[in-house]
Amino acid sequence: MHNDLYSRKLFHITAGSVIPVIYLYSGLSKSEAVMLLFPFVFSGLIFEYFRLLNKKFSDFIHKHLRRLFKSDEYSRINSSVTLLLGCFITVLYFDKKTAIASMFILSIADPVACLAGIKLGRLKIGPKTLEGSLAFFLTALIILVFFFSLKTALTGAFLCALTELLIRPPADDNLLLPPVCAFHLMILQVLF
Repeated sequence: MHNDLYSRKLFHITAGSVIPVIYLYSGLSKSEAVMLLFPFVFSGLIFEYFRLLNKKFSDFIHKHLRRLFKSDEYSRINSSVTLLLGCFITVLYFDKKTAIASMFILSIADPVACLAGIKLGRLKIGPKTLEGSLAFFLTALIILVFFFSLKTALTGAFLCALTELLIRPPADDNLLLPPVCAFHLMILQVLF
């Protein structure tokens, strides 16, 4: 169980960081990034449609890629696809710096919070823990100071950690966290 969890979180960090790293260092414009992401999002959604529709195909995928699926993802869309969709929406609607920072928060702070909550969590807040939320806040803060002023980074890290804490199933944090964090950061940039 724990090996599968660690495998999924490592995959989340590495695969989830690919999009913001490419966007940050490639020199892609916003429209080029959208055009680059769209085929992956579209393909992922089509793949998931057929996986959920066809039991044989679904069983084959789960047999060979089971470590990348949570138990509840056998009958719903895989979080890798919602991660792609969340990143796509964020790139589409927000400026480059804000989108990149928000995608790094999703790809790094979210799995760090999960692992910290499991390993260190004692104080429950619904299905999550205070320790996980603090880990999320600190990780988000470290990410955001590379992109924004300290005031924006502190406030943004707090708002993003609060957002992550409040997202509950069936809502998908991979889909919601990047655009909601980007929205918070966009407003903070105007205010500060």
